[in-house]
Amino acid sequence: MAVADDEPAAASAHATAARDRAWELEAGARDKNQVVLADIVCVCADDLQELIDLPSPAK
Repeated sequence: MAVADDEPAAASAHATAARDRAWELEAGARDKNQVVLADIVCVCADDLQELIDLPSPAK
C-alpha cells in the first residue's frame, strides 16, 4: 500500500498512477455511474497525496 511505503517518492508515484487511472476511467465512462466512480478514485488519490505531503511526526 502506498501509504505504508517508506519512500515518499514511491508513494507519490502510486498516487499519481491512481489519478492517471481515474482520468482514463473518466474518459472511457459510458454513463453517470462510471463518471462518479472515476471521480471517487481521483479524489481518493488526491487525498492520499495530501497525506504523503504531510510532515512526518517527530520521533
